[in-house]
Amino acid sequence: MKPILFNSEMVKAILENRKIVTRRAIKNIEIIVENNMVSVYKINKDREVQEEPAFNDPLNTSTKHWLVKEYAPYKVGDILYVRETGMIQSMKNFGKKVKMLFKADNALVEFSVSDEEYERLSKWELLKRWLSPY
Repeated sequence: MKPILFNSEMVKAILENRKIVTRRAIKNIEIIVENNMVSVYKINKDREVQEEPAFNDPLNTSTKHWLVKEYAPYKVGDILYVRETGMIQSMKNFGKKVKMLFKADNALVEFSVSDEEYERLSKWELLKRWLSPY
């Protein structure tokens, strides 16, 4: 399972079935089109371009599908969960339960967490402010 981040308005749109598709930019590549040929270059962490293209393809063929297959952070079949902005309402040490109000739909949800997550969240309990999902 992988997290995906959206702002509260986008979470609300998902919950209302108004948002069913999302797009993410593909990072760390450079695409150069010359003479109807698409060349894809990987860029390393120092922002240097590889000498040899990672992929060459005549224009309008499989470049787009190859890029998504190779570089997309999510793959077909991945299970994603949306991390949301929330405010802790209460915490119970017994059973490590947390009651949280979620900003997108004002849902009040109680759930159990691990010991480590309980310790992390307990630092925020008394602040009574929105917690970023980031």
